[in-house]
Amino acid sequence: MWQEILKLLPEGESPESVSKKYLDETMKIDNYVKNNIYGLMTERDREKYDMYLKLIRKATSKNAWSAAYNLKKSLLYVLRPYNLPRRLP
Repeated sequence: MWQEILKLLPEGESPESVSKKYLDETMKIDNYVKNNIYGLMTERDREKYDMYLKLIRKATSKNAWSAAYNLKKSLLYVLRPYNLPRRLP
């Protein structure tokens, strides 16, 4: 039963479009971080950031949208101390 619940997609969206949406959002975050925050991060936070970014790309290439969503949330948690703006350019 729980496997079917996890496979549910938002109404009217395909797995490809959802995965692309998470990848696009993640790329906006990545562009901002690389330009403004990456140099300020500790070595440990950089390693975590790079790991989550790599895992998000892997999840989106396999259309694992729920994994991409969870990884994006984890990535934002790593960036919490660096005051990431709510809206990215």
